[in-house]
Amino acid sequence: LGVIMCDGCYDRQLSSTFAMTGEDDIIEKYQKCVKTYFNLDTYVKEWNRGVKGNYKEVRVISGDVLIKDVSKKLIEIFGGTKKSDRHIPSFIINAKRDARIAFMAGIIDADGYIHKSDKHFNNIEVGSTNKELAIQTMYLANTLGYDAKMLLNHYTSSDSSKIRYRIYFNTNDEIVNAITCQKKKDNYETLNRINPRDKHYIVTDIIDL
Repeated sequence: LGVIMCDGCYDRQLSSTFAMTGEDDIIEKYQKCVKTYFNLDTYVKEWNRGVKGNYKEVRVISGDVLIKDVSKKLIEIFGGTKKSDRHIPSFIINAKRDARIAFMAGIIDADGYIHKSDKHFNNIEVGSTNKELAIQTMYLANTLGYDAKMLLNHYTSSDSSKIRYRIYFNTNDEIVNAITCQKKKDNYETLNRINPRDKHYIVTDIIDL
């Protein structure tokens, strides 16, 4: 669900896009989860679009009668189809720790990055142009005991000046082990785990009591 929320298209269909290389492990897990939880079969299509980029798209096989129900459910869960309207559902915020870890791992697999440099005090970065979603991502990390912070990145697109919200938080084996993308995990392996100066504690989670 974390991957679908960030990178999915679910308006009367279901598809998600991934990098052309280095994300086959995410694709494999994505297809398995879609089959297991939605009972939908998928296929992978490669797109080579020149300046628009090359990527792989995982799509549900057309004509599956279940897709309409799944699409409707996902719209209800995430609050809309446009990325600017999406939010983390309340049942995730109130879920047990392992479910929140899994959802956060999906967000990182889709839109996150693990910095290689041990100079970074906060090792994980997640970006979004959706302010509500960015704040909720920061809060989700905080419920897990991570010291998450948000910075604003002003940039100018072809049509207007926009803001990208960048969430930073420290990490450890717990969250990295839940991430699927080995390419991102490899960055973590180059670190000396958590910076010794970073006094990181996992607090007792009231939600789980």
